[in-house]
Amino acid sequence: HDDPAIYGMGAAGAREHWARWLLVMPLASSLVGASGLLPASRSGVSKGFLTVASGAAIGWYAALELLPGYGFILHSLVGGSCAAAAAFCVFLLARGPASPAASPILALLIMVVFVSIPAAFALVTYFPPEALDAVRENVLRKSGMDSASEARSSLLVVNACVMAALALAIKLRQSRESSRDDRGPGIKSHGMAYPRQSSDATLRRIGLAWLPTMCNACAALAFVFGLCYAEADGGEAVSVPGFLLHRDGAALCLAPLFLLLCSDSMLLQRFAHRQRYAPPVAVAAASLALSAARQVAAGRYAAERHIAVHGGGVDFVWTLRNALCLLCALPSLALFVRFLWERGVLGDTALLLATPLNAAPLLFSDLSTTRALAVLGVACACVQYIAAGAVRRTGLKLI
Repeated sequence: HDDPAIYGMGAAGAREHWARWLLVMPLASSLVGASGLLPASRSGVSKGFLTVASGAAIGWYAALELLPGYGFILHSLVGGSCAAAAAFCVFLLARGPASPAASPILALLIMVVFVSIPAAFALVTYFPPEALDAVRENVLRKSGMDSASEARSSLLVVNACVMAALALAIKLRQSRESSRDDRGPGIKSHGMAYPRQSSDATLRRIGLAWLPTMCNACAALAFVFGLCYAEADGGEAVSVPGFLLHRDGAALCLAPLFLLLCSDSMLLQRFAHRQRYAPPVAVAAASLALSAARQVAAGRYAAERHIAVHGGGVDFVWTLRNALCLLCALPSLALFVRFLWERGVLGDTALLLATPLNAAPLLFSDLSTTRALAVLGVACACVQYIAAGAVRRTGLKLI
């Protein structure tokens, strides 16, 4: 029973072995480009070609390993998407004077990446794979999955990695523009520099004003794809025995992606660099709260179905108790998000009233997600107390 689950993926034949040679190409090209052993590899065009070839090789390896039996079209689509993402990163982060002529190229590359995502999911959904080997079919049968579900999960992982790489590249480019602007006359306030306006003006001048919005979209899509993968991998369970499993743990692990958010001209116009820690905490808390609310509702729905089949009464006490425990876990997190966003120390009264509420979920809640929210609320309250103490000591020193 355990042999296919442990050893099955490596026993399918020679195909899985020769695909791994594609990983040698990125390693070799990076060594050639970084060392400059070949004279032709020192030019920007050669380095760009090597980077695109490396991205295509990684994409083809991911397609061959994660999407077996789906043929050349889907593999080419995944490999081309990774190659376009690598080319986008190369053109965006290339050193040298920025030119408005690069904007159409970058827009075309990012369009290729975004168009390939629904096309790949459509191919996986409507065109079944070719015959799989017996070992992989045995593994899928024992895990309760089919080939289409496994392929969709694999596409979610690949697209999440691509979106995260694009968001990181755009964030690095904006940080570079900000550092360049900081060398000149900047905008100062209370001893701190705010280069957002000047960096946005620089991006607008070279035709890349859409980059910050694209960065925020890529970071959000990477989070959504990762959360959907965790959901498809087993997040449907009403009560997960381990908190760090499946959807709840994925929300905490993926929340730092929102550190890549930057100010744009559409949604986050007043978003400042000093507020960057508020979105990850808010997204993690909101995701866990929604997961806990869904577990409460799912428990109520399961109880009602049980009554419809077997008779009996709905346990309203269980639903009410867990719903109230969830509400008690939210105030501390809301205060902490407000503290991170406004960067102002709140009064002690709000903290003293909100912190003891976390004892109710810790003692009476039946859901591990709600208890985890309470633990996070206590930790956030401790951070606020420490920050308030530090501000108080600094004020006393000034006095």
